[in-house]
Amino acid sequence: SSTIFSFTFLVNLYLNHNTLESIPPEIAQLKHLELLDLSGNMLRTVPPELGMVTTLKELYLFDNHIVTLPYELGFLHQLRTLGIEGNPFDPSMKEMVQREGTQSLIAFLRDTAPAPPSPAQRVWQDVRTEADRKKEDPNAESVKVLCYNILCERAATERLYGYTPKKALEWSYRKELIINEIKSYDADFLCLQEVDVAQYSDFFLPQLSEKGYEGVFWPKSRANTMDDAQRRLVDGCATFYKSSKCVSIVYCIEFVI
Repeated sequence: SSTIFSFTFLVNLYLNHNTLESIPPEIAQLKHLELLDLSGNMLRTVPPELGMVTTLKELYLFDNHIVTLPYELGFLHQLRTLGIEGNPFDPSMKEMVQREGTQSLIAFLRDTAPAPPSPAQRVWQDVRTEADRKKEDPNAESVKVLCYNILCERAATERLYGYTPKKALEWSYRKELIINEIKSYDADFLCLQEVDVAQYSDFFLPQLSEKGYEGVFWPKSRANTMDDAQRRLVDGCATFYKSSKCVSIVYCIEFVI
């Protein structure tokens, strides 16, 4: 019955030995579920939507007809116990669980999943008033401002983002995607958060200088109490502006969203 999926407060759910042939995608609505027992049914597949129940810690699939698991279960970074005995699983998958444990299989599903489709294009917000837009003054001056939290390297950890493929967290992989996107928008002001000292001086400043930007950087105050090596790991806010358009800046305003 679909009624059960309206009980979003459920923490433990036992559906074992009910001759169930399928689990509907609505299972994803149970956002607080920590234990799910589907043992002793007639299941042949596990719905990919189960991967959205990231609170899950115990999943029991004993004695079904399941051959494989969807890659989406790789999102279950809190899962500690996975019961799959009594299913015609691929021997290598079963061996992985027996030899290396549940988390090893979850990491495998997460890191070998096909790349997702590209995200939708960002929608720019025009902050001009309706009256200003109607005037359409060709001499009117406007600026484009881009705000972006780049998530510094030391903050992009598997502990915090366990549902993310390991490669996607690596700075060597992310930095090229980030800088290419930033450059593509050709904004007049770039307001970047969680930029550490090393990233600002070694990467963003050289890259954006080539595009005619100048920048200012303000790390968190603890940087003033550290030696140079430690200071390079402290993050802060970086503001870049097009020197050709903004001849002088009296105040640099960091927009934080």
